[in-house]
Amino acid sequence: FTECGVKPLILGTSCSFHSAEKLEGAMQEGYASIDIAAAMGFRGIRVFGNNIKGDETECLDRIIGGISRLCEYAADKGVTVLLETHGDINTASRLGAARAACGKYENFGFIWDVCHTRNTYAEKWRTFCDDFRTLIRHVHIKDVTPEGLVLPGEGILPLREMAEYLTENGYEGAFSLEWEKKWHPELPPIQDALAAMLEIYK
Repeated sequence: FTECGVKPLILGTSCSFHSAEKLEGAMQEGYASIDIAAAMGFRGIRVFGNNIKGDETECLDRIIGGISRLCEYAADKGVTVLLETHGDINTASRLGAARAACGKYENFGFIWDVCHTRNTYAEKWRTFCDDFRTLIRHVHIKDVTPEGLVLPGEGILPLREMAEYLTENGYEGAFSLEWEKKWHPELPPIQDALAAMLEIYK
C-alpha cells in the first residue's frame, strides 16, 4: 500500500450479529479483524446487523450487544466499528436503536450504503442524512434503476447531490465505489465503473 501511495481506510468484514447460533463465531471474526486493521493501519472495520429474525427486540439487542463488545475491544487500538446500513437494519427506528446504545463509544459509526437506504427513504434521503450524519463515517456508492444495478450516473440516485449535501454539512470521509460484479457478473468491468464515478466527483 505504501509503495503504491494507497492509504487503507476500511477493512470490509462480513461479520453479522442477528443469528444467536452464529453470534460467537461472528464475534471472534470481529476481534481478529480489529487486530488486523490495527496492524495494517486501517482506521475502521465494516460490520453488519444484518437481518431481523424472530422477536425484533431480542434480535436488535443481540446485534447491538455484539457491536458494543467490538467497540470496547477496539477502543484502545485506534479502530472504529462501522455498522453498514444494509438488510433490515436500514430504518430510522433500528438505526436509532443502535445509535442510542452504541453512540457512547467514540469509535462507533455508520457506513451509509446509499442504495440500501433508498429502499426505505427513496427521494427523502436528506431525512436520513439529517438524522444520522454525525455518525456517518464512510459512504458506499453505487447506482440503480428499477431493473437493477448500473454504472454510477446512469441510475436514479442523485449521487453528486448526496455528496455535496454531506460535505456541506460537515462530512469529511470518503466516497467509496462498491462494485458488486462478483454477485452480478452481468455488470461492466470495474474500470468502467471507476471512470463513471470519477466523472461524477471530478
